[in-house]
Amino acid sequence: MEPWAAEREGQWLTAGGWRATPSRSAAPVQVEGVLPGGELFYFRARHDEACLAIGGPDPAGRAPWERCRPHREAGLLPAADGLAMLRELYEEWQ
Repeated sequence: MEPWAAEREGQWLTAGGWRATPSRSAAPVQVEGVLPGGELFYFRARHDEACLAIGGPDPAGRAPWERCRPHREAGLLPAADGLAMLRELYEEWQ
């Protein structure tokens, strides 16, 4: 794994106490896991938008709730920016 990819993965794993695992170390950014309340989530950033999907047995495939936000060069989204966007979308879901 490239050093930048390992650093990015380490940053995503500390996603606010959630159980989160990056599913790719390169573009697009993809993170999946479990929210504090037990719901499954899937976060993806590619092209010019980042999306959070929550709920269902496979939120990466089809989730009952999904919202997206524009972000320039989302596929190369740094963890700090992505986590801020993830938290913002999560708050909207709540």
